[in-house]
Amino acid sequence: MKKTLINIKKIKNRQEIFCEDTVALETEYSLFVNGQKLVRLSCTPEDLKELALGRLYTEGLVRNIRQIRSIQIQEEERTIYVEISENEKQRTEKESGKNTKNEVESSIESREKEPGKTEPIQYRNAETTMPERKQRSEGNRIVGFSEIFSAAEVFFSQPGELFRETGCAHSCAFWKEREIVCSFEDIGRHNALDKVAGKLLIQEIDPGDGVIFTSGRISADYLKKIIQMGVATVVSRAAVTEAAVLLAEKYGILLLGFVRNYTGNLYAGQL
Repeated sequence: MKKTLINIKKIKNRQEIFCEDTVALETEYSLFVNGQKLVRLSCTPEDLKELALGRLYTEGLVRNIRQIRSIQIQEEERTIYVEISENEKQRTEKESGKNTKNEVESSIESREKEPGKTEPIQYRNAETTMPERKQRSEGNRIVGFSEIFSAAEVFFSQPGELFRETGCAHSCAFWKEREIVCSFEDIGRHNALDKVAGKLLIQEIDPGDGVIFTSGRISADYLKKIIQMGVATVVSRAAVTEAAVLLAEKYGILLLGFVRNYTGNLYAGQL
């Protein structure tokens, strides 16, 4: 369940009207990785498997589904337990004798910020953990901005159920080969993106040549998640920050903001 009814007073024309309103649910889950608490997630309580695995994916802790040994979701305890194996980077560091902490151990201290982003995202060794941009293959090459705008119009003009009924949700979708592969809603824009990432990880979908569509603003920490996924095109209905633009320019990301009604602002990159 992702929504509920509550009793409210509606103030209209100086009158108080008793009625019901539909509001989004917000639940906290603690995510444990190899026995250690990694983050506390404030989220819409659905698609928790995708959310947890997507968070590990966008944090650079896992690169493929084969690294996931097990995942257990304890609804009553509101905890998620994941066991993972080392990724190639961790094995290389261990074999080379580098004195670095395990990426899980050097994780995040709890600090509340906004719904869906209760933990500050820290990208450990970001310069080396972020994958290099892949060249788009000829077969899947995006034709032009008109195609991106057309896809955006379809996605943004059809908000999900949670937003339609509560107005309290962000949406995120992955588009590839001229169709939406998956889309998710959540009270937090980071969570919605992580759920998309988790879906791609579980189904072993190559994110290359794909596009991320999001209803939320693009900040640098949000864009870093997308770079970790290996996606090179990002389209937002909302604004972008200067730090995100600089990061997009550095990593060759095609970054579009304020996309609506078949128009948009190109902040970085080129087709």
